[in-house]
Amino acid sequence: MRPMSLFETGRSTGSIARRAMLRGDQARSAATVIRVGELAELVAVGGWPGNLQRRVKQSLQATRDSLEEIRRVDLRRADGRSYDPVKVGRVLRSLARHVATEASIATGSIDAGGADGALARDPVSDYLAALERLMIIEDQPAWAPHWRSRSRVRSASKRHCIDPSLACAALRATPEQ
Repeated sequence: MRPMSLFETGRSTGSIARRAMLRGDQARSAATVIRVGELAELVAVGGWPGNLQRRVKQSLQATRDSLEEIRRVDLRRADGRSYDPVKVGRVLRSLARHVATEASIATGSIDAGGADGALARDPVSDYLAALERLMIIEDQPAWAPHWRSRSRVRSASKRHCIDPSLACAALRATPEQ
């Protein structure tokens, strides 16, 4: 189950359908009433049903608490293995910094290592696999529009959090930031 979309939370009219855009129809919508500050709040709060009735500050804390529970308890429960919660937190922060990019595991290893130096690739790969099993992150497969292009072979998948609020929580970012 995924977090709710802006339409499902009541913050979007849903007047533009992807299906119509893919058919080539011109996308037309009424003027939006969401200001940039409000949009930043929506990103930071995310599409979690439990946050619908909470204030922004409470929602931010709830998402941070959930991410803390994931890194301390849920990863271990996912496959019975022991994970270092501090290192998992560093990997999550690295993911948040590089969300929707082609950042490699080596980049995550260096970022997550901190002052101790880069983490080994295998533990980082294990952390990422566990986070993917828990549906915290997912990869967007590599794709290039030119079928004969060499860049298609070199393109790497892009890693995403299943909800942008998880990246905000990992970085302890607020809508103002």
